[in-house]
Amino acid sequence: MVSYNVDGEARGDDHPRRWSLREDAVARRILEAQPHIVGLQEIFRPQLDRLGAALPGFGEVGAGSIDGRERGEYSAILYDRSRLELLDGGTFWISELWGTPGSKHFGNVLPRTASWGRFRDLREGSVFLAVNVRLDDVVEPARELGVEVLQDRILAMATAAGSVILLGDFGAGEDSRSFRVINAASVPVLVDTFRLLHPAPAPGGTLHDYAGGRDGPRRDVIFASARYSPAEMKSLKVLVFLAPLPSRYQ
Repeated sequence: MVSYNVDGEARGDDHPRRWSLREDAVARRILEAQPHIVGLQEIFRPQLDRLGAALPGFGEVGAGSIDGRERGEYSAILYDRSRLELLDGGTFWISELWGTPGSKHFGNVLPRTASWGRFRDLREGSVFLAVNVRLDDVVEPARELGVEVLQDRILAMATAAGSVILLGDFGAGEDSRSFRVINAASVPVLVDTFRLLHPAPAPGGTLHDYAGGRDGPRRDVIFASARYSPAEMKSLKVLVFLAPLPSRYQ
């Protein structure tokens, strides 16, 4: 599994870290990691098309945040079709009107989405739910209310799947209330896979402003059902890649 904020169109055409200079490296690192699930945030349709062409073995789940089709940024899920069968999937909005494309509440400046897929592991036969999200990175109350939407939707969908994987850009670090709610009080119970493998105070910052350091906030996280052991997390290849310099491994 990989969670990857690719920072797709957020930089201008003259920016030294613009997407056109990074897309080959992004595809290459994903192929090197050989993940079964990839969660992508801040990616737009042109970037998805080009990345999909470089990753022909992957299927896609997701929709644009503006119209529920192709406009706006995606919180897309890519999945390895040789290992996983997509049973069902879609996108919901982090708002009170979670089924309405483009909806934004709670003080969000932009509409925020979560994409989800219910998958069957073709090797093991097990079924699990994967949810990929990008929460608000400006307003803490928006993040907290967004977590409530996430919990409600996951609870509604998780009964038809065994395990749950929640991955993405959570907009704030471990000291935020929204992060702690997911980590300690979620239903179903989810655990922070990085801290399962690397107990505090091991550094794990993922916000580094293109510098590649580990001292910043850890906003990019993979949560998983509490039944997973550290050994299982390692066998699942739980990874977090960063947008400009994809070199952070959990």
